[in-house]
Order: sequence, then structure tokens, then C-alpha cells
Amino acid sequence: MKKLLSVALVSIMAISMAACASPNQGGQPAATGQDPSFRFMLACNQGANNPIAIGMNMFADLVYEKTGGSVYIDVFTDGVLGEEGDTTIQVQAGTLDLVRTNVASVVPIVDELGVFMLPFIFSSDTHRHAVLDGEIGQGMGAVLEQYNFVLLQYWEAGSRNFYTSSRPIRSVEDLPGMMIRVQPVEMAIRMIEALGAAAVPMPFAEVYTALQTGVMDGAENDFVSYYIAGHFEVAPYFTLSGHMAPPALVLMNLDAWNQLTPSQQEAMQSAAYEASRWQRQAMMDFQNDSRARVEAAGAEIIYVDVAPFQAAMASVYAMYPQFADMIEAIMAVEY
Repeated sequence: MKKLLSVALVSIMAISMAACASPNQGGQPAATGQDPSFRFMLACNQGANNPIAIGMNMFADLVYEKTGGSVYIDVFTDGVLGEEGDTTIQVQAGTLDLVRTNVASVVPIVDELGVFMLPFIFSSDTHRHAVLDGEIGQGMGAVLEQYNFVLLQYWEAGSRNFYTSSRPIRSVEDLPGMMIRVQPVEMAIRMIEALGAAAVPMPFAEVYTALQTGVMDGAENDFVSYYIAGHFEVAPYFTLSGHMAPPALVLMNLDAWNQLTPSQQEAMQSAAYEASRWQRQAMMDFQNDSRARVEAAGAEIIYVDVAPFQAAMASVYAMYPQFADMIEAIMAVEY
């Protein structure tokens, strides 16, 4: 059942996104009559039908178009060049040119980005986009250059929410006593503990059975994973907490970047911006489609006031004093 759901959803999304994608999908640019001056390799760990990978191929095609065929980017999807952590290190070292990677894979190198992984640091998708598109997010570009990276754009990676099997989460007061599956990430574990629940790291493949048998009271993820994994069948209460929404980034090696002319660099940035806006919407459409399907199947979508959850994070934030000023600045961003 779950496999069929996954195939159906991916097929539907692939068809709809292909209609909007570049005509040179797959990193095969149209002929311009000249050989590229630069050929770069870009690593992406997502499958070819994922809006992330489609967006990366669109980016490559736009770069080729906007540089008049002088810059060619070969996109390698499905993680064929390695895991995100490894490919991120390769880009820093210059053995790989570009990578689309989650911020979690960059934090071990660039600690400053860890502020974007803090739970409840963003009040909503709109707030997150205002932060990343504004002075704070764009200011990280100068920080990344100190580590031999160039920030081309932030990439949409969705937000994580709670979902439960036996009783819903409608407020902070509902969490104490619950056992919640989390990823083996320090900040996620500390978040659950600060909310009074028990954090249980567990492989994703085991979550369905744990929810079905009552071993776990709940878990947390985005709508796409909730739907494709069939978790809505055994945990019908989905709370829109948006508690963690670490973005992804498109990074380029600084030395490779410096080989380009100013006009080529401008074209790269323009292509990255255009592709990122398409990808942001495509990912949201993917999430909305999944939400519609779980609602049709009977899942209850629960809205909550995020402010009390954010207030409960004071003890977690105190564990990361290096982020104190950034936390205050992020909370103050208007949107």
C-alpha cells in the first residue's frame, strides 16, 4: 500500500513539474555553437523526480543560457557522488565544484549556520523566507566565504511537524508524558525534552510499526514523508508546529567561482535566484498535494499558537550562547 502511494505521488508530481521545467531537463543544454569555457560538477542527493533535483537541472540550464553557453554544469542526482556531508567537504576542498546540501551537513564546518537549525526559531514559512532572503540570511554569504564557499541561494526543504496516534497535540500542555520519535540530532532531542516529552531516536523505517503498536505516541516530519510513508494511517493527528525548518543551500567552491568573469558570476547568481523561486513553489506544491491527500484519507490537521512552544525553548537556546544575538535578530524580523 505505502509503496503504491509513493509511486503514485511521485508520478503525479513529476508530470506536473516537468510541464514547468526547463526544456533541457537532465543537464543537457541546447547547442549554441560554442564549447563551454568552464565545465562544473554539481552534487545533489535527491532523486531525479524530486522538485529539488528538477530545480537543480533547471539551474544548470539557466546558467548555460544566461552565460551564452560559456558555463556548463553537469548535475549528478541520486547521491551518486556521495552523501551530503562528504560532497560538502569536497566542495570546500575544491575537489568538487558545487553542491546542493542541507544546512545540517554544513554546520560541522560552519558553526554559525547552526542558528537556522534551532527549534521554533522560525514562526512560519513566511518568517523563514523573510530571514533567509533578508540581511541575516544573505549576510551568511560573507561567513561562508571564510570557509571557501560561495552561497548561491537557499533551497526550500520543508518544515517538520508533530503527528500522533492516540491523542492530538493542541498545545504545549499536551506533550508531557508522550514518547516522540526524533532524528538522532542533538537539537531535536533537546527540543522534545524541553517540551516535557521523551525523545526516542529511531530509524525512519521502524516508525510506522512503532506508531501502529503504541510503542511511540508520535513522530515528526513534513507532509510528504507523512503521506508517502503511510504514517497518516496510524497517526491521524497532524499538528502544524513547524518546529524545525532548516533550509538547504546551493554552494560553490570559492576558487572555482573566482575563475569566472564578473558577468558570468552575475549570470550564475541570476540563474540560482530564478531556479530557487521555482523550486520553492514546487516544493510547497508537493507539500500541499500530500496534505490534501492525507486530509482526504481522514487525517486531522491541527493549528497551534507557536508562541508558547517558542517560549519553552529558552532552556535549549541557552545551551547555544554563541547564537544569542542572532536569535534575537531573527525573532525581530518583520514579515
